Amino acid sequence: MTKRQIIKNLKNNYPTLKKEDSSHDLVVLLNDLKYYIKILNLSANTILSFNSKTVWEIKKGKISGIRFLQYSSTLLKMAEFIKKENKILLLTNKPYKILKQINESEIVDVSEEQFVHDIFITQDLFSLKKSIVTIKK
Repeated sequence: MTKRQIIKNLKNNYPTLKKEDSSHDLVVLLNDLKYYIKILNLSANTILSFNSKTVWEIKKGKISGIRFLQYSSTLLKMAEFIKKENKILLLTNKPYKILKQINESEIVDVSEEQFVHDIFITQDLFSLKKSIVTIKK
């Protein structure tokens, strides 16, 4: 599903509010709570890397066996998004890996994690309503 189709689907199925700034793509209102949704358009040939809380990197490349040959990368500055409450990162497709940098020399694979830096990560649009309930621990 493309980013435009996801936004249209969310607007049709959930009460939404007008965007306050460009740090997120959509604001969903459920049970008197605002959920800030950032949608990343990824493919199976990308790696999403959380370099820090505020700087993320999308690496595009090619999978060759167990190696990932990087062709390009894009840095995302997410300082304003991190400040929001009830953050959701919605991925259009499952990336090859999701990595989190612990320090300069340690990187861990968090592909199976649901929360990274207090951000709920999902790609399942249809179970988003059930998933939103789990955000409020």
